[in-house]
Amino acid sequence: MLAVPEVYFIFSDEQGSGRGHGGHFHLRKHETMLAVAGTVVVTLRQGNMEEVVSLSDPSRALLIPPGVWHRAAVPKGAILGVLASTVHDPADTFEEPVSD
Repeated sequence: MLAVPEVYFIFSDEQGSGRGHGGHFHLRKHETMLAVAGTVVVTLRQGNMEEVVSLSDPSRALLIPPGVWHRAAVPKGAILGVLASTVHDPADTFEEPVSD
């Protein structure tokens, strides 16, 4: 059986302002992101490489391994679902992108 220690959702507030998630990376945590509703744009950085991924199909997910800096833009009406391999640990979260 597969255990998912942490699951959470990010969505815009009642005033309709979009929200974001991330702007960080983890040393140990794997995260799987999916757009439960709407379209979510995820920016990934590793070393000097950057990729922008658009998520809009709830049947497709994005796996983010440890060491990959990420940020998700969650506009009004969108819902981002995140499944994490560990519970939140502030000591495992770093804001600056990894550089080579």
